[in-house]
Amino acid sequence: MFLTRLNSLLIFLRLRRSDPWSPRTPLDWILYSPLQWLAALLYRNRQVDWLKSLPHRWKVVIGGNHDLCLDKSFERKLSSAGRHDSGEKVFDEQERQQQEVNWGGIEYLCDRAVELRFEGGRRLNVYGWGAVPGLGEDHALSYPRHRHPWHRRIPDETDVLVTHTPPAHHLDLGLGCAGLLDEVWRVKPRLHVFGHVHRAHGTEPVYYDECQRAYEAIMSRRPQGGPLRDLLLPGPHWLDVWDMVRHGIASILWKWIMLGPGTNNGGLMVNAALMYGDSGVLRNPITVVDL
Repeated sequence: MFLTRLNSLLIFLRLRRSDPWSPRTPLDWILYSPLQWLAALLYRNRQVDWLKSLPHRWKVVIGGNHDLCLDKSFERKLSSAGRHDSGEKVFDEQERQQQEVNWGGIEYLCDRAVELRFEGGRRLNVYGWGAVPGLGEDHALSYPRHRHPWHRRIPDETDVLVTHTPPAHHLDLGLGCAGLLDEVWRVKPRLHVFGHVHRAHGTEPVYYDECQRAYEAIMSRRPQGGPLRDLLLPGPHWLDVWDMVRHGIASILWKWIMLGPGTNNGGLMVNAALMYGDSGVLRNPITVVDL
């Protein structure tokens, strides 16, 4: 009872987060895993500002977990669960009409790819899908975390990947999909755009190198059981930290000193969520990137 009241007081004082969709506070990190906090701080110091203004002629959109009218299987799922027999009205007439959307010149991607052609013969291959993990039958495009659908789903030639869910450990507050992360490693898109976790809005360069592997290994480990054990107890987690630091230094020396700027073969991840937290207000800045 005392611990519950203490935790409530810490949340009231904003020293701890109130829900898993909010960023961890420093105290949250210390209690959860100071080692992971250290890894996150070190890893994010590799980021660079890739935001530039870029005129565009193509518009590509995907659905998300609230876009019930775009999920053709949603009504079937409710029917099989007996929800229609109860007299509950799932779709009103307006929602039924929205199922037949006239997209005009907008490319709506639902588990499909499109090739965008530009002046001068330049082409970009874009794949998009709005599927999200672990939200259950009351959400559109939802799948169980332990049975993710991403294995070899994204075309090899994808330049730009657009998903609703983030991959695990990148701009996700710990809520991303590990299966999607594996698929991103296989394809290595130049740009991966997602949202879903509103408070993790931002950009993060990725290099698909050993430093990133070590960082992801650290973030995927269970904490050692308290901050002191996490920091002081020797184990494989410390080897991952050492690998991350070692490979990070080597990567910087090789890419920026020996070869010079512009030689990175990685990409950019963008959490482009526009909603400010769960306020319903679009306050996050629009993200513009240069490809």
